[in-house]
Amino acid sequence: MLTLLVCDSYYCVQSFNEYLHYWRINGFRDSKGNTIKHKLLWGKVADLKETLPKDHVVHTLGHQRVGIHVTGNNLADEAAKSAVAVATVAAETRSSSKPDTEISAAIKATADGTPFPKGFPSKYSYCLSSVLNAVVNIPGIGVRELPNKIERPRLISPAHEGVASAHAGVAATISLLQARY
Repeated sequence: MLTLLVCDSYYCVQSFNEYLHYWRINGFRDSKGNTIKHKLLWGKVADLKETLPKDHVVHTLGHQRVGIHVTGNNLADEAAKSAVAVATVAAETRSSSKPDTEISAAIKATADGTPFPKGFPSKYSYCLSSVLNAVVNIPGIGVRELPNKIERPRLISPAHEGVASAHAGVAATISLLQARY
């Protein structure tokens, strides 16, 4: 029985067809001896590959509207986007601490025209809200809360490392974070 798997990730297709055998032999390490990312997941894929007598993975373009493999691929895209959204919402918390030194420098730069710190565009205006949280006013978008430097990794990592973040891509992760902050 021939099993045909279709994927819109060229990396996944190439990994399944070419690298998976060598990764398993090397204990799921790359050519430099480093453990590959998602080792457990690739181990399960390798186990699945052994159970299928004849299998072939082919590449298809993602986000297409018509085609023989489009329906399944579009369903996978929707599932990935919803998984990222759930992971992001579960980790969402608002900042209640005072602004850090970078944000304080951006607020000062807005007020007196001193140079803005790196990563804080001068076209935005930074200030403190009534509850002493830092906010940024982005023209055309509005006011957004600005989490302090200590809280940023905690807010971003669940979205970045979520279940489907690799499938949804950087743009989807950024848009989810921008909608909240």
